[in-house]
Amino acid sequence: MRKLIAGPGVFICDRCIDLARQADVADDCRANDLTTLVPLGLADAKARCSLCGRRRDETDAMVHALGRPGAGLHPEHTSDAGVSICRDCLRLCENLVAHDARWTKERSAHSSRAVDRA
Repeated sequence: MRKLIAGPGVFICDRCIDLARQADVADDCRANDLTTLVPLGLADAKARCSLCGRRRDETDAMVHALGRPGAGLHPEHTSDAGVSICRDCLRLCENLVAHDARWTKERSAHSSRAVDRA
């Protein structure tokens, strides 16, 4: 994990962002050593995105992380031991990670030029 994006009571790392994209595109379960992600169908219409609060029936697609509690919660202390992310929030997270990578690269190049001048 290199990047972590925080939402209201939930976090998503860059590895899970990539995994969520794979699950969304394939419309099938995907897993890594951190979590298992499952695409939610329209039968799960009332499921909500943990970042923006939209319901599944209000968005194009949604992926659910099984057994992953929100920030500061343990699975046994919550009625829904899992978090979800809609396609719009997933795209936003991907853009944030990509923007941060470009900014870090530009800052590194700028620092290298400053050192070379010294």
